[in-house]
Amino acid sequence: MQQGKLWFTRFILAKALYKEADVHQALKKTLTLIGSYNYDFIIDELASSHGIQISVSSENKGKLDLAVNDLIKDLDDYYALKEAMVSQLEEIFSKIFNAKSYQLLINLSAHFTQQQLEEANLLFELAYSFSHLGDDDKAYKLYVRLFETNPNSSGACNNLGVIAGKSKDYVLAVEWYEKGLSIDPKDEFLKNNLQSSRQKLKEQEEEAKVKKLIEQEQREAIALLKKESDFALDKLRIFLANVKKESGFKDGKLAIPKNRFPQLMGAQKQFADSLRDQWIGRKYITETGERNDYQAMVYAINPNIEAELTRLENYKLPAQWIAGIASMTPEKLEQLRYFSLIEKIKKANKKFSPLLERDYNELVFNALVGNDKATIVLSGSMVELVLTYYFEKKKMATIPVMDKGVLKPKKLYNCVLSDLIDHAESQKLFGNDFPHLSNLSRIYRNYIHPGRELKERLDKTKADLCFISVTEILKRVL
Repeated sequence: MQQGKLWFTRFILAKALYKEADVHQALKKTLTLIGSYNYDFIIDELASSHGIQISVSSENKGKLDLAVNDLIKDLDDYYALKEAMVSQLEEIFSKIFNAKSYQLLINLSAHFTQQQLEEANLLFELAYSFSHLGDDDKAYKLYVRLFETNPNSSGACNNLGVIAGKSKDYVLAVEWYEKGLSIDPKDEFLKNNLQSSRQKLKEQEEEAKVKKLIEQEQREAIALLKKESDFALDKLRIFLANVKKESGFKDGKLAIPKNRFPQLMGAQKQFADSLRDQWIGRKYITETGERNDYQAMVYAINPNIEAELTRLENYKLPAQWIAGIASMTPEKLEQLRYFSLIEKIKKANKKFSPLLERDYNELVFNALVGNDKATIVLSGSMVELVLTYYFEKKKMATIPVMDKGVLKPKKLYNCVLSDLIDHAESQKLFGNDFPHLSNLSRIYRNYIHPGRELKERLDKTKADLCFISVTEILKRVL
C-alpha cells in the first residue's frame, strides 16, 4: 500500500509537469499496488492517459499499435475502464482507422457493445475493417445497421453495393447504388459503380440464358442414349472412364487432340471419328471453343451422361430374355407344338380351360426366355392341374394315397403333385415307358425350395426335362 501511495504521488507530480509517459507509468503502477476500487477516479485518469498515449503515437503506426494493444490489455484487466473510455472511442477509432490498423480496430471493438459503437458513430469504420480483411458477411450486416440508423449515408449504400457485387448479386448491388444516388445524385463513385453493375447484371443474365439452354440440350441428349447400340454405349463408357483419369480433366472439361479419341474410346480410328462427330451432334460432348497451349480443342462432357449410362446398365434386359423373345416366332412355337396343344386346351371344359391356357402360356414364355426356376415350378403346377382335370373327368372324387404303409382315400382337391403322379404311375395310366412323370416329380420336389438349389446347381437340362414332361402329359391327357 505504501509503495502504491508513492507511485500515486509520482503520478501527481508527472501530471503537473505534463510528462505524459511518466503519468501513464505511474497510474498503472498505482493501480497494480493499490487497486482501482480504492480510488475510482484513478480509472478516469487512466482512460484519459490512454487517449493521450494513442493520440501522441498516431503518426507512427508501430507506436500506435503498441499503445492500442496496451489499452486492450488494460480493458481486459479493469472492467470499469470500458465505461471510462466510451467518450474517447470516436477519436481513438479514427486514429487507428487512418493508420489502416484494421485488425487492431476490430480487436478493440470487441470490448464494447454495438450500442456503444453506434453512439460513437463507429459502424462505418468497423464495417470497412471487416470488409478489408475479407469478412464481408459481418461487414454487410454492419453497413445495413449503419443505413438503418443513418438513412442519409450514401457511403454505406456504396459499400453495400460493392459487397453485393463481390458475391455476384448484381441485382442487389444495383438496388444499393440506386439508393445511394437518391441520397447523393452527384456521387461519381456511385454512378460508375451503378453503370458497371448494370452491365455485369446484363452479362450475367445472358450467361444464365446460355447456361439454361445448354442444360436443356444436355437433358434432351439423355433421351438419345436409349437409342444407341450396345457398341456405342460401351465406347461411351470407356471414353468417360478414361477422360476422368486424365490429369487435365477439370470441371467436366478436357482438351483432347483428335488423334487421342481412338485411344480414349478404345476404338479404331474410323469408328472413333464417326462416334466423336455423333457425340458432338447429340450433345454428349461439346466443343467449348477454347483451346489449350497446344491448340487442342477443349471439350465439355455432358454431366448427365454418366448417371444415365449407369441407369441404363441397371435397367438393361438380360441377354437371355432378348434372345428368347426374339425366338418367339410362329416357326419356333410350331416346333414346340404350341398351337396344337393350345387348341386341345381350349376344348377342355369351362372350369379348367382358362386355367390350363394361362399356365401353359406362362410356361412356354418362361421356357423360351430361359427362366429355368420358373419353368420347373410352372411345369409342376401345370402337371398337377392337368392331372386333377384328368381324374375329375374320370369321376374320381378321391385318390388312394399311401399313409404310413396304408392306402387311404384323399380328396382330389387336397392332393399334391406327388400324390397324383404316384397314383398315375401305379395305375400305368400313360404307359410303362413313360418315365417323365417321376423325373418331373423329383426335380420339382428338389428345386421348389431354395435350400436344394444352394446345394446343387439348377441348370437348363433340368428345366428342359420338366418342359418336355409337360408337353408329353398334355398330348396324352388332352
